[in-house]
Amino acid sequence: MRAFLERYSHSPGFHCISSAARNYLNYCGIALSECAAFGLDACLGFYYEKHDVREKMPPVHTGGRSVICFRNMCRTLRLPHERIATKDTAAAWEQAKRLLAVEGKPVIAEVSLAHLPYWRKATRANPFHLVIVAGYDDEEERVWLGDVNEPAIDRERLDSRLHETALSAFLDARSKPYHWGEIENAWHKIDIPARYELDLKGAFAAAIRLNADNYLDDREQCGVKAFAQFLGELADWPDIIPSTMRDEATGKKALPLRTQLYYTGMMLGKVGNGGGNFRYLYAGFIREAASLYGDDASLHDAGERFRQSACIWAEAGKQFEKLSIAGEGEISAGLKRIRALLQQCFDTEQRAFEKLRAWSSIR
Repeated sequence: MRAFLERYSHSPGFHCISSAARNYLNYCGIALSECAAFGLDACLGFYYEKHDVREKMPPVHTGGRSVICFRNMCRTLRLPHERIATKDTAAAWEQAKRLLAVEGKPVIAEVSLAHLPYWRKATRANPFHLVIVAGYDDEEERVWLGDVNEPAIDRERLDSRLHETALSAFLDARSKPYHWGEIENAWHKIDIPARYELDLKGAFAAAIRLNADNYLDDREQCGVKAFAQFLGELADWPDIIPSTMRDEATGKKALPLRTQLYYTGMMLGKVGNGGGNFRYLYAGFIREAASLYGDDASLHDAGERFRQSACIWAEAGKQFEKLSIAGEGEISAGLKRIRALLQQCFDTEQRAFEKLRAWSSIR
């Protein structure tokens, strides 16, 4: 059996979650930019997770936002949402086929990049990813996926801007464990009510208020507290993370500290989960909000602060990468320089969110 959504038009975005959300909602008749889709989920922040270096390498995971994106976006848009996960890969695939062939809906699927062939030539520090499933062919055992804007995978993109890949690889990508956890064939169900009316101004205001509160109050360690902890411990990484150790899995020599520096550089400045990319997208969202609210000056000011922060994030990412191949004696001094740079981000973002909280309090 074959099913393909001929009406689906894919527009590759710069972040897998906001790209998938935008494309899905646009298909359902809710026209949004990627910046709007990103900001409406109210998840801009910072998280800092530490693990035992003997169990996970690299042991520290940094990110520029929290992980409840679809839940928040649907909350601000007043849409029903459910994340559905199961260890039964066959049942999950049958459900996806029914959505495509019977209901005529694209599928927002969580995957691990490590199992998608067209990603193998790309360097990605975070394997967790989302794609849109736009079609399949059981006889040919192929699926068509909507993915992000990434130069390393563009050469394999079809004229439809989709990627075609083997069904077996896609099923592995949905079901196999990855470095930071398990995906369990998860997908996101978003149903648009028949009489749904989009209140864009209301959604923007609700998202800004929610994001400002989440970041500043940081009840889930994904805002100022997590960022402050990162800054407080960064200069001590050479004492916390060993320079060398034996990798128990391979029996070979490993370089945990240098691996961590490279990985953090990628996460802050380059990959879809990078802080710089997220700040650019959020700055665009705030600029759209400013226009929506009659060229609001306070929103324009906050948007500019996030743009400035994005530039600093990107520079910090470059410095982490350079430090990963620097001399042993340069690492401690280099981390202190990066800490001073990121302190500017911390201060800039805190002031920006304080402005947004004040703005939203009178809306």
